[in-house]
Amino acid sequence: MSELTLPEKWESCRFDAVARVVSGKNQKEVENPEGEYPIYGSGGSFGRATSYLCEPGTTVIGRKGTINSPIFVNERFWNVDTAFGLCPLNSDALLPRLLYYFCRSFNFAALDKSTTIPSLAKRDIEAIAFPLPPLAEQKRIVSKIEELFSELEAGEECLRVARRQLGVYRQSLLKQGFEGHLTAKWRTQNPAQLESLGDSDVPAEELGGFAELPPGWRYTRFGRFVRHIDAGKSFRCEERRPRPDEIGVAKVSAVTWGEYDEAESKTCIDPKKINPSYFIRPGDFILSRANTIELVGASVIVRQVTQNVMLSDKTLRLTMDDTLKPFFLQYLRSRQGRLQIEKRSTGNQESMRNIGQDRIRSIIVPECSLPEQQEIVRLLDEQFEAIERNEREIDGALRKSEALRQAILQKAFTGRLVPQSPADEPASTLLARLRAARDEYNKSFSSKSL
Repeated sequence: MSELTLPEKWESCRFDAVARVVSGKNQKEVENPEGEYPIYGSGGSFGRATSYLCEPGTTVIGRKGTINSPIFVNERFWNVDTAFGLCPLNSDALLPRLLYYFCRSFNFAALDKSTTIPSLAKRDIEAIAFPLPPLAEQKRIVSKIEELFSELEAGEECLRVARRQLGVYRQSLLKQGFEGHLTAKWRTQNPAQLESLGDSDVPAEELGGFAELPPGWRYTRFGRFVRHIDAGKSFRCEERRPRPDEIGVAKVSAVTWGEYDEAESKTCIDPKKINPSYFIRPGDFILSRANTIELVGASVIVRQVTQNVMLSDKTLRLTMDDTLKPFFLQYLRSRQGRLQIEKRSTGNQESMRNIGQDRIRSIIVPECSLPEQQEIVRLLDEQFEAIERNEREIDGALRKSEALRQAILQKAFTGRLVPQSPADEPASTLLARLRAARDEYNKSFSSKSL
């Protein structure tokens, strides 16, 4: 900010000249479900406390972990030791909402000097250059930001609704595909490619809630098609992506989001642990054995490999005929497939569930002739390509909206968002009030320490 030319009545000053940085503390001694005050970390509120550290109008930023997602809190609260509370020294000289919007405009990640988990130092925050506008202009700035942000948020909500509807449509297509509706016309046109598979080998009492299948189809167990399951090992690694000449170990996030991502791996540092038989290869069907309830069992077919990455103990390789993999990949992503995975997963916490190999094999799947399976996959891929194209357009519009939000904030803190007024009291007079508030706080803090 010091390099920018600010409007005439503004002042550029250190952050600690206008605001106080409140260090968080461990919540163990004050945590109580019946407590009067919320507990905040960098990700938001997660409990109650019997005491507080911060006053209403404080902005929370992460000290470790998530450091670039400010949260405005308009009540007294306790901040944990991984979060700072930033509050004006005098809210009659610096509006709390203006401070919050400044924090949203500032790239705190630029202050991160760590090599592993992102973290901030209090002294670095206190040294940030802060552009202080006159009080009357602060009010105009906050009002204009909130007016413009409200319009952006309304548009973003429409985009998010559209994206959710695409997700519903995707599940509708999967349901039609695995109940035989998607290929009803194909079956009438290709009778020679149909096959009667006989009766289901799954007990009738286990098929409650399953749809009736077309003639020739049946329900069976996934294990009939899975010849072998490989699991990696658990051992200490460096929490960084391996270099090209190093060996990686896949994280569960490598298979979480629909495509295999070899960048989501950590580095094996013990040559004795390297086992080439665990290397992930193109065409592998990989399934996440452990994750949250929503993501346990997430599966991918590996398309491309450019680096040697091994299976971990939480990622499994399922060996089956290559021709069957696309069909079962889509089925496990369907609502019925997900329900079975979640039902078979074990664990007392929603944050980490597990599904064992025997339970994977026991998953009930629909079976039809191989040509019809391939037609189902073709039709789904065709429709999903259009869905994904729309999703990319929506995501692009959301990114543009966020960029516009940052442009608004940039204008706000360089004096270009609202007009200046010659009648405004200069910010230099506010600094006197802020200094007095800081001196009073330091005096009070010193007396409490005695």
